[in-house]
Amino acid sequence: MSAPIKLSIITVNLNNANGLSKTLESVASQTFTNYEHIIIDGGSTDGSVDIIKDYEFKYNGVNGHLYWVSEPDKGIYNAMNKGIKVASGEYCLFLNSGDWLFKRHVLEQVKTHLSPPELIIYGNIITNSGVHKFPATLNNIYFLFSNISHPSTFIETNLIRANPYVESFKILSDYYFIIKSIIHLKVKYKWIDVDCTYFDTSGVSNTLLDIKEIEKVKILEELMPDTITYYTHINEIRSDLEFYRNSKIVQVAKKIQMYKNDLFRRKNI
Repeated sequence: MSAPIKLSIITVNLNNANGLSKTLESVASQTFTNYEHIIIDGGSTDGSVDIIKDYEFKYNGVNGHLYWVSEPDKGIYNAMNKGIKVASGEYCLFLNSGDWLFKRHVLEQVKTHLSPPELIIYGNIITNSGVHKFPATLNNIYFLFSNISHPSTFIETNLIRANPYVESFKILSDYYFIIKSIIHLKVKYKWIDVDCTYFDTSGVSNTLLDIKEIEKVKILEELMPDTITYYTHINEIRSDLEFYRNSKIVQVAKKIQMYKNDLFRRKNI
């Protein structure tokens, strides 16, 4: 019988002690224990390091589950690449501070799916708006406006080590990696119907929207140039619709219609 797949969970943190505590606890409480948790801290000064030390020997009572370092880095993806370099598991999961594994048995559910030929395995993500599932088939059209969720995606270590995150991107290097792997390298992938990770929507990727848009256009121009015209045109249409939806004329028209509806309702009482 072959040995069970080992998983490398990589957590990047900078001054997010509260979020880090949730992440650590969710990993430490897993029923599946054949993992290592790699924490790359960017030199936090908010007590994050003390939290890491407290958990250092608490991972299911097994020493060696936790590897950590706290030092300045050059950004999120530089920190992730540091984690990739020391990973010893067959697959990596990038679980940033503030994100947490949804249930104690998540990794137990996922483990049977972690095996070649699929090098990218992705499950469902949970946010404050509910459970989000992803399509089983991914193509250019899907990637034009969407992506699978990084914190619920398990990536074969040799694949990500051979194609590390491009550190010039501040927000969308994982988007770049997924498109390159699936569309260009034709890497085999698989969706699994498992509710994997709660995603903290207050993270940097949801705050620097201007930078995110610039990076997305650059990625599409490089990796999917045939789609960039469609993307630009659809965005222009969206912008026009948003303008008209918020215009004073439309707002007045809505109010008039509302009053008409109210009068009609009163007339028929």
